[in-house]
Amino acid sequence: MSVAADTRRRTVVAWILFAVAVVLLVGWPIAAIIDWDHIVESHARLGYLIGDIGIAVPLCLASWHGLRRARPWARGVLLFTLGALAYDVTHFLIYLMQERFLSIPLPVYIALLAAVLAAIAWVAAKEIP
Repeated sequence: MSVAADTRRRTVVAWILFAVAVVLLVGWPIAAIIDWDHIVESHARLGYLIGDIGIAVPLCLASWHGLRRARPWARGVLLFTLGALAYDVTHFLIYLMQERFLSIPLPVYIALLAAVLAAIAWVAAKEIP
């Protein structure tokens, strides 16, 4: 693959990670307003809140910055970010399945999870020399 194609892919990935950080930073306060008691009473949901705000958001923003500016450390941070997001997406979709959110059938959730994890794996594979 050419250097230009790698640069374009990394730029797109950087902006996707920026968007993920924004969604998490906006989504958690909304979730807290709507359902704070349930978040505090659930060790799992409280852990997701802390992990998202304390780990996933900073990793997304660091990856965004590093990939856009072609920093030498960006690829390593990106791999940590992708691992954190794979974990996060898996647990979030399992939570939505358990809650029967929007009455979406289980096979649709499984297909969505498989597609998202495949996309994350594809991006990670492109960064491994």
